[in-house]
Amino acid sequence: MEPPAGVERPVRAGDRRTVRNRRGGVICREQLVDLVPGQRFGYEQASGPLWSHHGAVILTRAPDGGTEITWSARYRHTVPLLGPFRKRHLQILSDDLAAYANSMVNRHS
Repeated sequence: MEPPAGVERPVRAGDRRTVRNRRGGVICREQLVDLVPGQRFGYEQASGPLWSHHGAVILTRAPDGGTEITWSARYRHTVPLLGPFRKRHLQILSDDLAAYANSMVNRHS
């Protein structure tokens, strides 16, 4: 995660971030509520299409090298019948998270 624009310090709990899709469109805004660098972070959605969205990402070293990412989330829809939207939204977030993780590996290799 990047610090908020204009912030020259490491990311920390309480920071907010804007999640964007690959085209730059805003998907939602989140607040970081838990952070152990290189191990895990937890967040809550500050704005977006879901209510009570709480997520956690856990990073563990993979036996063959690299990193295993476990992402879990719980939430309620703000609008009924959002099942298809939710599935697409979560797929976009998963793809973008994997791309970000890969970019970090390439940046530090």
